[in-house]
Amino acid sequence: MLFFVAGLPGRFAEWCDAVTARLAETVQGPTQILHANTLDEISRGLLRAGPLQAVLASRQPGGRLRTALIAAQRRFVVALDDPRVALSQIVGGDSNNMAAAIRAVAGSCAGVAGYISAPGALLLYAEPTSHDAEATASAIADHFQLSVKNATVAEIVRDLADSGLTPERRDAVEAWETLDDTAKGVAIGALGSFVNSFVVLQPIHWAPDLFSRGDRPGEPATGSVDITGRARCLVDGPHIMLPPGRWRLALELVFSPGAAEYEFAVEVSAGAPLGYRLIRPQRGGGLETNIEFVVDEGGEHPIDIRLSSQRAAFDGTVRLAKATLLPQPAAEAKSGARLARAEN
Repeated sequence: MLFFVAGLPGRFAEWCDAVTARLAETVQGPTQILHANTLDEISRGLLRAGPLQAVLASRQPGGRLRTALIAAQRRFVVALDDPRVALSQIVGGDSNNMAAAIRAVAGSCAGVAGYISAPGALLLYAEPTSHDAEATASAIADHFQLSVKNATVAEIVRDLADSGLTPERRDAVEAWETLDDTAKGVAIGALGSFVNSFVVLQPIHWAPDLFSRGDRPGEPATGSVDITGRARCLVDGPHIMLPPGRWRLALELVFSPGAAEYEFAVEVSAGAPLGYRLIRPQRGGGLETNIEFVVDEGGEHPIDIRLSSQRAAFDGTVRLAKATLLPQPAAEAKSGARLARAEN
């Protein structure tokens, strides 16, 4: 038997994983927790583990997995929290981990969004659970049709608390408030659209901090990037999932006078090419380029935006100012798909 739990990274989803596993053990025997986001990852995990009962814990669940769950009429749990709280929990006071944590939470928000309205979903929220954990644990048991006595549910919740795992979140709320304004700005740009709703109606802003220099992976693409030398990838990132739908990328770049008249390519991909555009700045200064593309319902790969020089350069720099993702009307998705293909 497999039990599926999707949720934002952080303490609440981890608690839901553990509660589900303990409930399943009580009724049906030993249960493992396997972490997987796609059908392929689930298959590999089950092959490694052998025959077993498992909780499938997913933090960036893909679209194909959602389709499979719906087709099989399977019940599952969706564990939701304020993205800012989830971010504070996984950062854990380590500011050096901030960009990676923002990527993880933003991608999780996008992946989980498609599961919220799906048939078979039980939506659970962290804030009320922090006040009545037993009620949430009972709801999980009922949803998965696990017949467990109230006293056993209470014992499971107590045992997990004794081991240090609770849905308590007050410390993370306080930690968010203590973040410096720069970190908050980068986080809100990527996560703000998901704070009050997982239906994205507002633009998403990806700061340069979330991108890397193309020839120095892991080094943030903040500041000017030297274009001198052979043709190569200059900026790459942010490797964050987007919800399905039609999107317009507005990429803001700043070129030095020395970079004028050189040609650059902007590529958008998510496991496969989604959009492409060649640009040639006529002078130094700011330049915005736009690419429309479609993320399909079965998407399970993060978005990758690459800026590359097209020939050797002897002078010049480019600076990524901002990448803005604007959701487009769903009724026009087909024309967006045609445009993305035409630009490849």
